[in-house]
Amino acid sequence: MRVLGKRLNKYGLELHPDKTQMIDFRFKPQSGTMITTSTSSDSLTWVTSEKGRAMVRQLTAKDRVARTLKAVGRVYRGMRTRPLPDQHQRLSSNA
Repeated sequence: MRVLGKRLNKYGLELHPDKTQMIDFRFKPQSGTMITTSTSSDSLTWVTSEKGRAMVRQLTAKDRVARTLKAVGRVYRGMRTRPLPDQHQRLSSNA
């Protein structure tokens, strides 16, 4: 953890002590084994890469994805009655 902190300090960054934790991944369990972190609803799982190597992957919580899709649907539903140039402008903007 100290080495990572020193490396980040080199670029003017720092680790938040309450949000950062170390998880030991020295062992390689079977693919699909879930490791849930206690501070968030995301989980980490072992998967096999296309080259056949074991790697850790973060899975986003399903409730977050569903909540975001509902919010996007509400925005699109509200824009349906607007003229197409207005819709295009809104969807092309970064807002």
